[in-house]
Amino acid sequence: MEIVVKQLRMILDQFEQKFLQEKPFIIGDEISLADVVAVVDLMEPFALGVEIFQDRPKLDAWRGRVEEALGTELFQEAYKNVMNMLTQTREPLDPPTAGALKAKLSYLYK
Repeated sequence: MEIVVKQLRMILDQFEQKFLQEKPFIIGDEISLADVVAVVDLMEPFALGVEIFQDRPKLDAWRGRVEEALGTELFQEAYKNVMNMLTQTREPLDPPTAGALKAKLSYLYK
């Protein structure tokens, strides 16, 4: 387990340095699909109890911006589904949540 945590720290360092740099989001000033995908991936170890945001103010601030851009309710609903996947009780997004997420991200597919 120690080696996995060490590798995760290295990955988080690289993510902050190479992708976030000094930008609010991965690609620049606005949220993109890259941010949504990345935050879901990073919530997996967090959901398992690994405090990946502790002592990482840049990463935590980015996560907060992603949550704010998506809306707290939608972010929490998506996070709940990550938790469900990890506990093998995966449920599809309910239609209102799926629609809200699609509406938030629709500009990415134009």
